[in-house]
Amino acid sequence: MRLDRPREAMTLASTAVATAAGQGLESPKLLLAAATVLSDAAVVAGAPDAVDSCADLIRLAQEFGDRPRTIIGGFLHAVAVYQQHSCRDAVGMLDRITAESGRAAAFVAAQRTLEDCCARRAQTHLPGRRRPLVTAGGLIQPALTPMFTIDRLLRWPGIHVCTSSPAGCAR
Repeated sequence: MRLDRPREAMTLASTAVATAAGQGLESPKLLLAAATVLSDAAVVAGAPDAVDSCADLIRLAQEFGDRPRTIIGGFLHAVAVYQQHSCRDAVGMLDRITAESGRAAAFVAAQRTLEDCCARRAQTHLPGRRRPLVTAGGLIQPALTPMFTIDRLLRWPGIHVCTSSPAGCAR
């Protein structure tokens, strides 16, 4: 991920998830770390299975009672939904995560970025043309930051089902 090669990171993380899951670990630490890298890489790469990968991370983190990774998974899931299905659904997901975890600066930045993307949905968005703000992820991204959330949202254009209201997406 630090080399901004998310497809390679997905392959390596997928192998790590399979290995960690097959070892019947007493501590889920390695499994959760690998699953987080896999989900993050899928989002960064714009992979077709990113939504499912993020949903798997949420379930796994909840199973092991890892609240921080559940929140990271929830955020990544919202981004994948925005990129592949619906800005309206992504806004609702972000609202729920924000309500559960408090109005952290990272979520405020994400919500503003998403609303701005919806307001400018008619403008062309060309992913990968500019150097990304942040390439760190997974193990080296233990918590959400404003730069991280903005970067993930801006990696790929969203699927817009916005209303014409000035506030951006319909809530």
